[in-house]
Amino acid sequence: HVTDSQCAACNNGAQSYYPCNDPALCYCGTGTVPPQYRLPFFECTLAVAVPGNTHNVNDGQCAQCSNGAYRYYPCDQPNVLCECADGHGTVAATTAAPTPAPGPWGECPDVRAIPGNPSHVTDSQCAACNNGAQSWYPCNDPALCYCGTGTVPPEYRLPFFDCAHAVAVPGNTHNVNDGQCAQCSNGAYRYYPCDQPNVLCECADGHGTVAATTAAPTPAPGPWGECPDVRAIPGNPSHVTDSQCAACNNGAQSYYPCNDPALCYCGTGTVPPQYRLPFFECTLAVAV
Repeated sequence: HVTDSQCAACNNGAQSYYPCNDPALCYCGTGTVPPQYRLPFFECTLAVAVPGNTHNVNDGQCAQCSNGAYRYYPCDQPNVLCECADGHGTVAATTAAPTPAPGPWGECPDVRAIPGNPSHVTDSQCAACNNGAQSWYPCNDPALCYCGTGTVPPEYRLPFFDCAHAVAVPGNTHNVNDGQCAQCSNGAYRYYPCDQPNVLCECADGHGTVAATTAAPTPAPGPWGECPDVRAIPGNPSHVTDSQCAACNNGAQSYYPCNDPALCYCGTGTVPPQYRLPFFECTLAVAV
């Protein structure tokens, strides 16, 4: 029962999560509803009861089916309980709806947040996915949640995932201290200074290991060295703002959020296509 006001949050790709991440809920109002999401009475402006129907459904009950505005009983039995009044359009032929494929959490009773995940999703948010009870954000992103009866997939583990106690590298060039590095422990944080393992932070002796990385000790020139107006990408997964991205102007800052191309872009250009959300070019999203 998503409304136009809820879908309006998706305008120009400003929001990436529910309901904007489900094409069955919202569509771009400058176009039309995709055929696969139209209900049987979508092209019927006045639905009425089928004379002598077996459930004694009346015209008043069928009226709510008009224009595809309602999907449940009695509208879910077109031409059996309700039909389109003469001269008011047509009722689409229907086929049995496909059975949704089981989600990744259908047999997991304990879904948890991946430590250091890029959207700062918490265990309580991932718990909504338990036993497949929820299909939308964050349950539909394998980089955010994992099944607690198993372990975090290797591809989503941060460098300090197997390190219980991170400390500063002695004499590091940024004067990072042990307190700053402590947040890297167990892969709980992904950004500066944890994004430079064995350069700024390392694992204390006897407390585990740091995953090998291919990052060079000296970072390459950042992407914002010649950009005076760095802005937040609309709907970015970490909810980074323009003011946070402005710190990257002219390459003044190299760490978060400036080191993640999915968060900021140069305002003198445009958002790279690979980071645009489905509604990026839609100025008015409305409910399906």
